[in-house]
Amino acid sequence: MKILVVDDEAAIRQNLERLLSLEGYEVLCAAGGREALALAQSASPDLVLTDVSMPDLDGMALMAHLRADVRTATVPVILLTARVEPSQIREGMRAGADDYLTKPFQREELIASVKAQLDKAQRWRENQIRMAQDHRRWLHIDPDTQLPNRRLLSTLVESELALGRQPALLVLSFDRMDWLVEQYGPSCRKAVLLCQSERLRALMRERKLHSSHDLLAML
Repeated sequence: MKILVVDDEAAIRQNLERLLSLEGYEVLCAAGGREALALAQSASPDLVLTDVSMPDLDGMALMAHLRADVRTATVPVILLTARVEPSQIREGMRAGADDYLTKPFQREELIASVKAQLDKAQRWRENQIRMAQDHRRWLHIDPDTQLPNRRLLSTLVESELALGRQPALLVLSFDRMDWLVEQYGPSCRKAVLLCQSERLRALMRERKLHSSHDLLAML
């Protein structure tokens, strides 16, 4: 994991770099906010650890720039400060800070905060990946029967035709579905379609109709 350390005091930067390197992190260092912003945009750190009070671009302004850039908007930011007023801590958290450490802090406090924020960021990324996968899945799968939908069927038929194959389509229609819905509600339609799709799957297996080119889909 890559951590960007930002502080205008060289001794503090070096101390933080040493502590974090001993924990196995890759550490990038910047002496000010503008240098840190350029590094964050080019090196894609997993976490930013920044002092609040800096001459060129302070920690609050740096965090605002990070949050406004799509490349760095979700990178966790831990603010470091010698000021301990609760109002300033609340201001930093409202501005988008993920944690706030007051100087001087203990090594254990620093490492615990870093690990917590990296773990949280990792869980967020995994959740985003799952959501994207689910979205792609539901674009091509009928939610009631879990069968490929019309979109996926069309894509696969077009692929077969492009390969010079001539696929055969057998389309089945169930009568009186509207009547079933009127009598028993929408859940009945779902139950009937699910039952019929399971029967068709079983029939394909029983009759050995299923091959790598066969497909049961829901229109």
